[in-house]
Amino acid sequence: MHLAVETRSLQRLPVSQRVLSEKILFLPVFYNNLDPEHIPTLANLEYFPPDTRARVDCAAIALQALFSLMNLSARDWRDPDDLGPALWPRVWPWTFFMHEYRDYLGAASVFWEPMTYTRFLLFVSEIYGPHPIRGVISSTPGFRVLMARAWTVLPGLEGEKWKSVSLVPYRHHYPVHFAEMVEGAGGTLDDLASLVLHHIDVVVHGNLSWEVGSPAPYMGNLAHLIQAGQFGAQASAPLPHRERFIQTLRRRDFIPALVVGMYTVLARWRVSKSFLRDGFESSFVATLELLERFLDAPMGYRWLPAAIEAGLLTLMTGVATEFPSTFDDRLRFLLTKLLPDGLLYYHVVMAIDNVLDDLTEIWSAEELEELEIFDDWSFFRYLAERRVRLLDSMQSTGTCDNLECGKIQERSRFRRCTGCKIYKYCNKECQIADWKRGGHRKRCGVPTTLILADTSSCTLGFRERQFMRAVVQDDFTENMRPIYQHQVMSIANDPAHRFYTLFDYTCNPVKIYVESVADSPTASGRDSEWMDILGRADHSHGRMHLHVVEVPEGSVSPQIHDAFHQLGRSTSAGYEEDEIGAEVGKILENAVDLVETY
Repeated sequence: MHLAVETRSLQRLPVSQRVLSEKILFLPVFYNNLDPEHIPTLANLEYFPPDTRARVDCAAIALQALFSLMNLSARDWRDPDDLGPALWPRVWPWTFFMHEYRDYLGAASVFWEPMTYTRFLLFVSEIYGPHPIRGVISSTPGFRVLMARAWTVLPGLEGEKWKSVSLVPYRHHYPVHFAEMVEGAGGTLDDLASLVLHHIDVVVHGNLSWEVGSPAPYMGNLAHLIQAGQFGAQASAPLPHRERFIQTLRRRDFIPALVVGMYTVLARWRVSKSFLRDGFESSFVATLELLERFLDAPMGYRWLPAAIEAGLLTLMTGVATEFPSTFDDRLRFLLTKLLPDGLLYYHVVMAIDNVLDDLTEIWSAEELEELEIFDDWSFFRYLAERRVRLLDSMQSTGTCDNLECGKIQERSRFRRCTGCKIYKYCNKECQIADWKRGGHRKRCGVPTTLILADTSSCTLGFRERQFMRAVVQDDFTENMRPIYQHQVMSIANDPAHRFYTLFDYTCNPVKIYVESVADSPTASGRDSEWMDILGRADHSHGRMHLHVVEVPEGSVSPQIHDAFHQLGRSTSAGYEEDEIGAEVGKILENAVDLVETY
């Protein structure tokens, strides 16, 4: 042994240097006992001779000692440029071997104790510096299996330090190898979804101190994990597999849990603003992006009520007033697009009605009036309150479906057709008349909602259809004068002209057009159903108007979302606006068929 590293020499060092020097003495021991050449083959394990067992035992002790040494006083290790490249090629092969054969090795494997997975993650955190070793670790096959496995230990962990390690730094899991994450979580998408939800639960209820770290990065890391697992170009799983994970999360009520987690982060920021603002903002942008991605989808309105009841609107007002202008683009998309689109649906308006009283005082605050996006808030508030009033005033009256009658009375007084259970009549005479002359014979048993787009996503229930009819009637009443003006001009140009009124709710506020039946491409390919409806309108003598409703469905594919995010990440700070505009145009041209309406 060199004189410089003898015990007598080390004892003459200052205390701060002596501790580190004593630890460094162990490194050659670790290095020698973790030689990858000594890893047993499967044949050796089958018989497990004494020399093989001795090699495994020595490697296990070396790993345990190394992890413990790093974990107990990690702050003393601050030389990852040398430490990481030297240890990783030896630590990883033995680590993965111990994990893969833990059931076979029993207590001889360091991973027989689940806590070791967390210690392994902390070890990685210490050697994961600004060095090429970062790329080596990130691209190591199987690394994310152990990372996800460490996540499964989270429920049983005691102490903030270990929980913070198990909440997984973003840098470790990007780019995500999605199949490895699923395998490490337990093998199914439900297993991984359970870990995601428990991650949020720890952030919400874990009371992590600011010394350990803000909960904001933990939520941001989670958002990056799901986004990268969903859309990362280097993800190993096929797109349908990743899409199923999104569906699994929705089914497991991830959206309201995400809203609660985001609100928790905001609430703790208000209490203690000691952590970096930039870290908070970047994390919150990631979670807002994720929330929008979940809601901006076919039938996304179905998940809005749960998000609203979980506190989405309160969260949005808090973010807007706490960080003026910072998140305006994200909030504007919610205020002028996603939420107004949802106000066409009964259950969304019901959810807003349940929280509206609590929000009135917040929405009247001076801080909100001073915001640059106050007009967007005002527009949404006006529309929300109007739809709530409409919901409250909806009467339980209906109209006889015999268009020669058209009598209006309480719905309970009508008799329904026993065949389709949909059409309703004043009496038997009206039912017979409509069967013979009104076209009910052709339509009996056929849904009354004619879908004029190529989609299978329109599955509106009775209450949704009823409320949507009320919304259309409300907008028709408010815009009656210009609608009739356009109809008169159409008749003046062609007395035989037949037309319908199109309510385009893909725009906010709604745009209303009077369209020619003959020239409309809307009903192409649906001549039979469309002609039946036209026939009923003709026989109604003006009692039945043709109204076509166009509502946003959301993207049926993440192609547009992914492309825009990829463009944003790959664009340098000194970009030219014209170049960005041209690239956006190309993306939209390539995805022209992906945004559908019904």
